[in-house]
Amino acid sequence: MHGAFPPRHRPSCTRRQFLTAATGVAALRATSAIAQTVAPIPDVDRITAALPTEAPAAPARPRRLLIFDLNVGYPGHASIPTANAAFELLGKRTGAFATEIHRNPDVFRPDSLARFDAVFFNNTVGNPFEDPALRRALVEFVYSGGGLMGVHGTSVAFTRWPGAHEDWPEFGRMLGARGASHLAADEHARLIVDDPAHPLTAMFPPEG
Repeated sequence: MHGAFPPRHRPSCTRRQFLTAATGVAALRATSAIAQTVAPIPDVDRITAALPTEAPAAPARPRRLLIFDLNVGYPGHASIPTANAAFELLGKRTGAFATEIHRNPDVFRPDSLARFDAVFFNNTVGNPFEDPALRRALVEFVYSGGGLMGVHGTSVAFTRWPGAHEDWPEFGRMLGARGASHLAADEHARLIVDDPAHPLTAMFPPEG
């Protein structure tokens, strides 16, 4: 994950769009030109029960998170709506940030992207957009301090799918990860915790 919610100076949002996990995901799927698997709406009560009630730090100013979940050449992971709902509910419950869920790449145009403090690519398998202007806008956003997060399938975002053929190496460098295929389902892996005191890793054993 690239630094989440760093301080930045951007124009204030003139039109706030708060989408609920249920209606937002449904509306975006209905208008998307690229078909994806429509997963059932997640169990909001169970998600809410698992969330913290307050943020580890109070934001100095209102924060806004862009959630982008477009898949290209892949039907989409069934966990996408759950993650969308979890982030939206987390922001509302803690007051730490507001969310907008999008699937249209135009949201990455500079004037649009400037409204956000961080971007969460939610399992974005395939090549979400090839427009060099949009890619440049994302690079400038991150290099100027914008947060970048990705989960699971995002390790093969901006690749030609199927096959995960690299199409934008710089995205992999910004994300800090690239993936291509699964190995055995019961494969063991060791995770090293670089900073046991950080709020994002405090729940893991410090020895890894």
